[in-house]
Amino acid sequence: MILELIMFHSQENSRNIIPLRYEYFIRYLTWSVVTITIALLLAEFNYAFGLEYSNYTSEKYGIQIQYPAEWNFKEKETVIEFGPDVTESNGRREFGMGVLPDTLRTTSLEELAHNNAGVYEDTFSWKIVEDPTFGKYIVGGEMAASLASEQEDDSGKLEVNLELYVDHNDKRYFFDFTSSKDSFFNEDTEKIRNRILESIVFTDTIIPINQNASSSIDSASNESASNESK
Repeated sequence: MILELIMFHSQENSRNIIPLRYEYFIRYLTWSVVTITIALLLAEFNYAFGLEYSNYTSEKYGIQIQYPAEWNFKEKETVIEFGPDVTESNGRREFGMGVLPDTLRTTSLEELAHNNAGVYEDTFSWKIVEDPTFGKYIVGGEMAASLASEQEDDSGKLEVNLELYVDHNDKRYFFDFTSSKDSFFNEDTEKIRNRILESIVFTDTIIPINQNASSSIDSASNESASNESK
């Protein structure tokens, strides 16, 4: 009888231990997957947002921009004005901007992009890798026209140039991003381009803090006076 009881308890314990070990294993596996996923997401986030960014403000163009300090930045007088080559471990990456002359404001933004695409193909034999489009990108709260072309640099390596055109008040702005072909289509580079675009602000749209506070006080005073009159 005693032997039977011992064997019974032994079987019961083994039944309890196996599910318990299985449960611990599942928990460990779940936490491992969660931890790895979070680490990967943070790595992607930190690459684009953990870089050191430089601030650019131009009274001439009335614009503010943030761009990675490791990128080459240049103010340009024309769209087809090449900056100096920059060789980095992550590939050549440049960002430029400027204001187009009034002679290039006679057409719509979309027509301008289509016209430039034709010139690049016919005159420079550049390959259009992103067809001209309007509304795909937002710059400083304005919809932009865009196109992307592929060409060889001085060393014969392929690079891609993304051009954006946007109208604001009485100016027609252009912005361009140039990268080696490999880095241009890289997901990290795309995130940085988006971060730069999101940082662009036209200075005439900035409301001073003291003016905003004054407007809030005036609004509150008017509302109080209206309530008292009632």
